[in-house]
Amino acid sequence: MSALCTRRLARLTVGLCLALTGRLLLADSPSAVVDPAGYRESITPDRLREAGYNPEEYRLQVPLGRLQFERTYVRAGEEGLLSTGLTERGVDVVRLSLNPRGSLEFSQDAARTALHGVELTSSTQRTAALSQGFGGGATTGTLSLTHLDTYSADVTQGFRSSRNDRVGLTLGLGRALGLTASLEDAEGMALLGTRTRKFDMALTPTNLAVPLVEYHETSTTVGLGTTEVTQLTLRTPTVEVGGIATVAASHAVTDSSATGTNTVDTLNLTARPTDTVSLAATRVIAESAAAGTDTVDTVNLAANPTDAVGVTASHVASERESAADTAVTTLGSSIRVRPDTTVNAGYVRSRTEGVGTNIQRAVAVAMAPADGRGLGVEASYTDISAPSAQVDPTVRVKLSYAAPSRWQVSGQYYDDNARPDPELGASVRAPVLGGELGLTYSERVYDATANSVRMTRSYGTELTRPLLWGLSGRVGYQRTDNLTDPTSGERLRIGLSGATTPLGAVDMQYETGWRETGTGELPDGSTISLSLSRRLGSTEVAVTGKRAVPSAATGSPVPGDEIHVDLRASW
Repeated sequence: MSALCTRRLARLTVGLCLALTGRLLLADSPSAVVDPAGYRESITPDRLREAGYNPEEYRLQVPLGRLQFERTYVRAGEEGLLSTGLTERGVDVVRLSLNPRGSLEFSQDAARTALHGVELTSSTQRTAALSQGFGGGATTGTLSLTHLDTYSADVTQGFRSSRNDRVGLTLGLGRALGLTASLEDAEGMALLGTRTRKFDMALTPTNLAVPLVEYHETSTTVGLGTTEVTQLTLRTPTVEVGGIATVAASHAVTDSSATGTNTVDTLNLTARPTDTVSLAATRVIAESAAAGTDTVDTVNLAANPTDAVGVTASHVASERESAADTAVTTLGSSIRVRPDTTVNAGYVRSRTEGVGTNIQRAVAVAMAPADGRGLGVEASYTDISAPSAQVDPTVRVKLSYAAPSRWQVSGQYYDDNARPDPELGASVRAPVLGGELGLTYSERVYDATANSVRMTRSYGTELTRPLLWGLSGRVGYQRTDNLTDPTSGERLRIGLSGATTPLGAVDMQYETGWRETGTGELPDGSTISLSLSRRLGSTEVAVTGKRAVPSAATGSPVPGDEIHVDLRASW
């Protein structure tokens, strides 16, 4: 009886949460589309499992020559007056290939949430889409027609509907230009009638990624008020200068009946005077009635005098009428002193008008053997000077050693100004009993908010060994002691996996005990999962099961059983 009450209480909670989510999503309608897809898309197996459900789901695909049918369905809870919650969603898609260049598609996406037999929220979207290519030779194109109807209802907002019609055209004008245009008309009925009309057009050369001419026009009517926005963008082709540089510019004008006129002018310059030096510079001037004129200049320089030496520099300066001026200068260098050793250095100077100047200096050394064997080193030192505060430097050191006999040893040290004590870690991997044994040790400090400190010390071991039939087994144990308060926890992991067994691919995992995460939370409990997959000719069958048993102390993880059966066949 206790378990039944717990299940019904969980269903009631999930049903109310999903219904509330749907109402909140339906309440905000930025355009004539009354019901954004957010409510239906929130009903997915993953989201339901996060909420505590164990959903039922299936997928069906039926290919019948040029006609294809797809059905996807997910359900959680029970139907009926005595049920404490039901959530379901079904998606049906029918595609018909008219000819090699044309297709017709019909789809329906329906979802609903019910409680005690009463429907709280429902949403249905029906779509009809036609796409047809035409033309030949130098002039080809595609015409598309789309009609979309959306119906939604809930116990607090009532019934709503919306309609969206769109005509799209893609046209290739010879080998030089391409034209895309679309006309869209959307209308919705909710608390107020909303209608949105859009016209979009772009003219793009075939050898460029961005259009030379781009035009957008939008008219939105809500009740008795109408807002009109037009945007025109003109871009110049990329012009070569002297064979070593390119120049491109753009001019964008946005005119809104609500905010007035805004303009943005952009000038881009790229240059490569030699094979080893490149330069990129950009100036952006934005002018608006509300913020005035802002100018941002960006310069990036990169040089590689030799294969072993690289230098980068950048400077970003902004002048604003409505905010403080800023300037950031960055210098960086990379030098390979040996085939396996690289030294990096960096310098950053940032200045804000009225605040002051910050300077950051950093140097890092990395040594990694090409064959992965031998001594590896990663070390860095970062120093920051600020006008109003003293910031301690950050030090990071990591050493590793891999011997030809599969021995691997590594250690790391990390310290920065936000940590009262440095973090330490070490690991060893060695061949043992025909497999591999790993040992780990770490001391960590959590001080993310600079107000709380939690120090932990962890010991771990794991043995991996091949068994038989292509199976490999893993056994792991970890103990974590909290040095801030007298608590400790243990975690046991057992795994078995292989891809060439008589059963096919096998993967089994079992974990139990106390588990530590990077956020400082301490969930525990037990989970066991088993996955089997096997191919039989042109058919593949996969079965996956999982059981989660929470601990009595924390109630984590969420309890429940999951079973997934996938069948893939082709004929």
